[in-house]
Amino acid sequence: MSDFNVQVKVRNGRLLRAIRERYGSVTEMSRQSGINLHTISLFVNLKYSPILRNGDWSEPAFDVSSALRCEPEDLWPEQLKRIAIRRNVAEIDASADQLVVEGPERMNMIRDCLKKALDTSKINDRNRFALQALADGLTLEETGIEMNISRERVRQLAAKAVVRTRSSKFLCGLEGEVNG
Repeated sequence: MSDFNVQVKVRNGRLLRAIRERYGSVTEMSRQSGINLHTISLFVNLKYSPILRNGDWSEPAFDVSSALRCEPEDLWPEQLKRIAIRRNVAEIDASADQLVVEGPERMNMIRDCLKKALDTSKINDRNRFALQALADGLTLEETGIEMNISRERVRQLAAKAVVRTRSSKFLCGLEGEVNG
């Protein structure tokens, strides 16, 4: 019997990164560019191919790339040009044993997730410093000494930084790690 149902969503990573870098979100891109939100979402979720049957770029694909100030080839390389999938979500069942990672691998995974969390601009310098120190492997105690605050305050600052990121603590495997 499985303990978890894991859902994986496949999206155009190049397009999504370009949108987040320039506009912050798909919704904001739609607002600022005037391109229909549904159209952008179809491209992001790989439900609509940017190439017409004759091999030319579709007008909506060209509009999206123009709004991002790049060439369509930058957003849809050869391997993504003709992809149009019906369903971009897959689910698998997994037991707790399959998802549990222990030892050095666990710490490396946590550090990677913490470093990703630092990429957000919503974190102030103090929270960023606390999170960076933990991501670099310093303990709460060591970070507290360096910041001249208690280890509990370091934990609070790091937890606040993680909450302010868009990434899910559960998906990163941080549930209870920073808060516990």
